[in-house]
Amino acid sequence: MSDLYDPNQSRLRVAHRHLSENDRLYWISLVAAPIALVVALTTGTLSILWHTAAPLPPPAVPVPSPAPSAPTVNLAELRDRATNDTAALDDLRTRANAGNAEAEFYLGTLYDPTMPGIRFAKDGPAAAQWYERAADQSYGMAENNLGFFYQTGVGKPKDEAQAASWYRKAADQGVGLAQVNLGLLYETGRGVVKDEAEAARWYRKAADLGEAGGAYYLGRLYESGRGVASDLLEAARRYRTAADAGLAVAQADLGRLYEFGRGVPKDVSEAAGWYQKAAEQNNRLAEGQLGRMYAIGEGVPKDLGRSLALFRRAAAEGDPSAVYNLAYSLDNGFGAPRNPIAAYIWYSIATRWGNPDKQSQAAAQRDQLARGASPDEIAAAQRAAANWRPGSHGRIGVAPQDLTPAEAQAIGSPQTKGVVVTRVEDGSPAQRAGLAAQDVVTAIDGEPIANAAAFRELIWLDVPGQTVGLSVEKGRQRGSLQNIRVQLDQAPP
Repeated sequence: MSDLYDPNQSRLRVAHRHLSENDRLYWISLVAAPIALVVALTTGTLSILWHTAAPLPPPAVPVPSPAPSAPTVNLAELRDRATNDTAALDDLRTRANAGNAEAEFYLGTLYDPTMPGIRFAKDGPAAAQWYERAADQSYGMAENNLGFFYQTGVGKPKDEAQAASWYRKAADQGVGLAQVNLGLLYETGRGVVKDEAEAARWYRKAADLGEAGGAYYLGRLYESGRGVASDLLEAARRYRTAADAGLAVAQADLGRLYEFGRGVPKDVSEAAGWYQKAAEQNNRLAEGQLGRMYAIGEGVPKDLGRSLALFRRAAAEGDPSAVYNLAYSLDNGFGAPRNPIAAYIWYSIATRWGNPDKQSQAAAQRDQLARGASPDEIAAAQRAAANWRPGSHGRIGVAPQDLTPAEAQAIGSPQTKGVVVTRVEDGSPAQRAGLAAQDVVTAIDGEPIANAAAFRELIWLDVPGQTVGLSVEKGRQRGSLQNIRVQLDQAPP
């Protein structure tokens, strides 16, 4: 024990010697510890040798950047450019020849003679050929248009059963316009067995897709109680849906419901508002009804000039009520100076084209006017009335221009209103009557002309074969007016 206190040895060595000599467990640990260390090291080394290392991820393979995709082409816009751009036309034709159904369809629309808004060489068979190619690829609008060709005999032999077949293919694909067209065939029994309930079903499908025509025709069935139970409230609701979408015929019929209080509260001001919207789209029913409202001051301020203008537009398109009302207005000088010969012509037209309940009255009023006219005037008026058809329009063959103060000063005319003739067509009624460039026209049949637009409308809406009186200041006789009579030709369609 004394060694523990030997000052020449470290305390650690003294303790070690003491425990080694006197503590058996300490001695065993001194022997076991090195052995355990050796075993641990050996086991770890073998473990490293026996276990395969986890595979490394494969080296990254460079992925080439995708080639830029070709820009999407709006084929409707390409078609529009193709009307006057050869490169665009070639592009559209190349796509169509490659079998692109959409391009085939739009190429067909270029040739389609039922689309006058697209200015291009019209060719019904060519349009039908392109529509058929697209339709054979189940392109819905091509199927619809091909059906229309079969229905109308444009570009294809008229065959309403074939029309119905193509409409159904497009309708089954959810083409709203085809659903409306198929409904119309079922409603009228053309190409299919008449079935108004089936018509209503197709109209409803189209209406549910937002097709204004579907809503309108469904409303018409609800109003009449055909194919569905009569329901004026539902009719008005469907008309309004279509009217709000801008469909003129729906606006006119909604106006009629308001005028007579059918399915909606009676409201003549609301009726006039809807008639006005439809009249702005040249709906003849609305023009005639609105003209009548202006004539009597119902729902709008009384305005005979406005009434006469509306009667003229509606009558020119064959509205039965407007034909008689125009004759009556001209006979009585409502809205313009009295014009017995023009009234005679329109009374004559009313005996054939007017409402049946007015035909005998029109004949009596026509015969009364004949007593104050010459045989030649009556013969010419009868020829004009006999040749008239809805959509007939007059022309005299001049190019008019507004008479502005600057223009009047330039040509030395003291007139303040009217039109300046800038060109007269060779062989035209105007040339035969002696009109020439720089003549000024101030009135037609005593009705003052405010501008070129008013001049063109009055001539356009008059009856071909009718003789009109023009108040004219000739270029060589400034300051004086003379009456020049011109017999109107038929304007081309």
